[in-house]
Amino acid sequence: MLLGIFGLALTKWSRHIQLEQARGNINLLAGLLHPARRSIVYFSSPDCLPCRVVHKPSMSRLKAESGNTIDIVEINVYENPDLARAWGVLSVPTTFILDKSGSPVTSVNGALTYDQVKNRLTASNLI
Repeated sequence: MLLGIFGLALTKWSRHIQLEQARGNINLLAGLLHPARRSIVYFSSPDCLPCRVVHKPSMSRLKAESGNTIDIVEINVYENPDLARAWGVLSVPTTFILDKSGSPVTSVNGALTYDQVKNRLTASNLI
């Protein structure tokens, strides 16, 4: 039981650290994000099966449906290791949802289905 409580606390602490690191390094993505749009930044790798099979199709569908209202940026951790390190990414896929000002609202570790992404955006009042 103690291990379960410790694991939950560690997970919350890890997400907090990720969001704080992301807030401090948002300027690293300045050229990729539109200043007045909500954005999703997700870190992946070519050899990550959940990234290819679940996560990327979900993001592609969301991008197609949202038109120009949401920026979705994929960052390959092999090609951009410094950026991944600066944002505190320890595993892929890792997704950050940013508000219109570019501040990270939430982060998620693990593959997200289309419905899970939509639910996260709704819960964050971004759609």
